[in-house]
Amino acid sequence: MTGLEPLKTKFPKRRYNQENSRTTLRPGKRNCKHIAKHLKDFQELDPDMTLDDIIDLGIEIAIDVRNYFKTKGDNMAFGKTVKVGGKTVNVRAVLNKNRRLRTVFIEKEGSC
Repeated sequence: MTGLEPLKTKFPKRRYNQENSRTTLRPGKRNCKHIAKHLKDFQELDPDMTLDDIIDLGIEIAIDVRNYFKTKGDNMAFGKTVKVGGKTVNVRAVLNKNRRLRTVFIEKEGSC
């Protein structure tokens, strides 16, 4: 038992093997607005970072089932330590109940 068995029922394997999985996870208009609220946090580390860059980073994190770490309600959270502007930070990506990207943010130090 790997601990990922319950996850398989929530995330069909085919979703991650299809070429269009990145399109499937792309956020809707409202979620883009929500992600944009975190843009300044990313731009403090890398001024050239755009909203599309953050969305792509969130999709990269959420597409890999190994980055899954918790479910709260209908949302599923994924996390990964990445370099942004030369600094190593923990980035979280959250999928909503429709399994589309809801938000992407930098986890603040000392938060759970």
